[in-house]
Amino acid sequence: MAFASCANAEIEPSLALYEGSASGARRAWKRDLGIFHKADGIHPANWAALALGHAERFDRRIPGKRLRAEPAKSFDPSGKLRFYGFVYPTVLKMATISRAGGRPDKKLIELLDWMYYCWHFSAPATLLALQALSHDPPKDVFKNIGSTDRKRALAGIKNAAWDLVYITAWFERIKNQAQANELIVLCSRDRVLLTVAELLRSAIFDGTMPPFEEAGFGSSILQRYNSYLSDLSNPKRALKPLPADFESYKRKLVSELESEFLKAL
Repeated sequence: MAFASCANAEIEPSLALYEGSASGARRAWKRDLGIFHKADGIHPANWAALALGHAERFDRRIPGKRLRAEPAKSFDPSGKLRFYGFVYPTVLKMATISRAGGRPDKKLIELLDWMYYCWHFSAPATLLALQALSHDPPKDVFKNIGSTDRKRALAGIKNAAWDLVYITAWFERIKNQAQANELIVLCSRDRVLLTVAELLRSAIFDGTMPPFEEAGFGSSILQRYNSYLSDLSNPKRALKPLPADFESYKRKLVSELESEFLKAL
């Protein structure tokens, strides 16, 4: 906090409030948001003194560095978040595929085919799949995925979807940070989340392609991925053009994916 304050950084916890609300913690968001914004406005000298052990509490005589606006009255973290609805079906499909047998190349092809024909393409989701469906996937990509309590396992999938929400929101922001004269920093202790974020950063600023071959996948996977990206307007895709009953389509798709995932092991 001392470093962020001295760098004149602002901490924005709104996505965490959406996740908390979706997880059942709906009552205290205004208090929590207020605390975040008040902490954000405390003078850097106060944070530095506390961090260095020169003080045990803030000196109220030092004014705040700036004033933050009150939380918007229209802000409601219980509402539906567009990013979540976008990534959740993909994570569900990815998790179901990861439980099946077969070679990693076959699993990733199945996911790419599904995104092309049934849903949307997502750069963050594709990079997560390179880890989750690889020859040696991290153990913590999907928490509790092997639990016999399938609802507990589904909660782990939703947690992974929220990780992708953070990455997707950050991804959208960093693409325009140069024009906005900003530096958008994503902070996390989640190793998988940070790996995906770094791959995205490299793709934007260094022009690197998704590391299919580095992750152990054959060159044919990259070729298929590129062919799909160059053909996104194909009317054979279920969402081209976007159907008038898109919300109904999405609800049905999610219901089918959840039912498949919840089947006993």
